[in-house]
Amino acid sequence: MNAVPEDNDVQKQLQAGLELPLEKQLYFNGFATAVGAADVVIVLQRNGEPILTLNTSLVIAKELVTKLQGLIHGYEDKTNQKVMSLDEFSASIPEETD
Repeated sequence: MNAVPEDNDVQKQLQAGLELPLEKQLYFNGFATAVGAADVVIVLQRNGEPILTLNTSLVIAKELVTKLQGLIHGYEDKTNQKVMSLDEFSASIPEETD
């Protein structure tokens, strides 16, 4: 089996993933990353607490980045709405002064 599904298998794999029981579904709203000589480590976080560690090859990590960028760019094009990065979002919030 290929590590990256062919386009015609993507819909089947997405549907199968969406049908997983709740205990196999995960929400995260933060992450930490590190890179080694041949691998990437991604620690998923929920509200600042680590909940899962992913380890993958650099090749798969790069493919994930490419696919996610494509999804976000497609969303932005269709909605004519820019999705801010975390840095952009943080900079847009005025600092509170006492």
